[in-house]
Amino acid sequence: MSTKLFWRFAAILLCLSGLAACSDQDRPRVDTLVAPAPTGPAAPPAPTGPRIALLLKSLSNPYFLEMEQGARRAQTESGAKLFVRSVGSETSIDQQIQFIEKIIADRSADAIVLVPTDSERLIPSVIEAGKAGIPVIVADTPLNEGTPAAGGFMPPAFVGIDNAKAAYQAVQALSAGLPPGAEVALMEGNSNALNTRERGQGARKAFTEARMKLVASKSAWTLEEAYENTGTLLRDHPNLRGIYCVSDFIALGVMQYLADHGIMQVRVAAFDGIPEARAALAAGRMAATIDQRPDRQGYLAVKAALDILAGKPVPRRIEVDTLLLTQTHPGQP
Repeated sequence: MSTKLFWRFAAILLCLSGLAACSDQDRPRVDTLVAPAPTGPAAPPAPTGPRIALLLKSLSNPYFLEMEQGARRAQTESGAKLFVRSVGSETSIDQQIQFIEKIIADRSADAIVLVPTDSERLIPSVIEAGKAGIPVIVADTPLNEGTPAAGGFMPPAFVGIDNAKAAYQAVQALSAGLPPGAEVALMEGNSNALNTRERGQGARKAFTEARMKLVASKSAWTLEEAYENTGTLLRDHPNLRGIYCVSDFIALGVMQYLADHGIMQVRVAAFDGIPEARAALAAGRMAATIDQRPDRQGYLAVKAALDILAGKPVPRRIEVDTLLLTQTHPGQP
């Protein structure tokens, strides 16, 4: 190779090595391409306390949503684990029985808070849970310990209200705006639930003492049934002046029928104190209802379950005071 050719070849190699060096310097570093994932606030630790199953009736009724809120508050305070199950309708007894059977089979809860869909048919399931070492607290709807099927059954602790007394107060308020002898009717619900039957008893007693004329009783547990039954009642008893409903949910269907047909002379009273009923009171479309404080019931029921699991004594009956709500005192919406 000539000297001239050698230096030309050396110059080319030097240029190429320089380009390579420039390329390496300009290439982004791997550690800048794979940046660390952004770190946000740490997720709160999962509850590690006792496992409580809350078995409600249908969540289509706002009342049971309020009960769940109270139960959640007790969960937050205690650090317990709470899981909620609800049935498709308030008469889905078999579905609720299946919930309990599954809890017993897979040991998925340490205690159960139960709002029974039936005051008698749930008793065997409660007994089986107790035998499996899973205590049960009953809320809202008491079990019927007097039924022959109970066979000496000692019911678990109950958290709830005096249904007959509260219904009596609501019907007193309803009757106060009617003349003696006025025709009135009952809109009842699930007759399998003891609390429903107790409300009917309290309502009948108040109607009798107020000298109202009870002309009919219908059963309903959905808005549609209540709506249709109201039409039947008014066709059969055109002089009807008052309807007492064992739940606000039923009353919503009754009041909807009255509004749709421009009927102003029929007074309505009910039971539960849900926000829709409070709004109806404030608007003058309802005479009275009962706030049975479902959030308080849910809270105390979970606290009672936790006390039992901790070995603390729990009263057989934990009564929650009710509030009579009227047009002059409708409570908070």
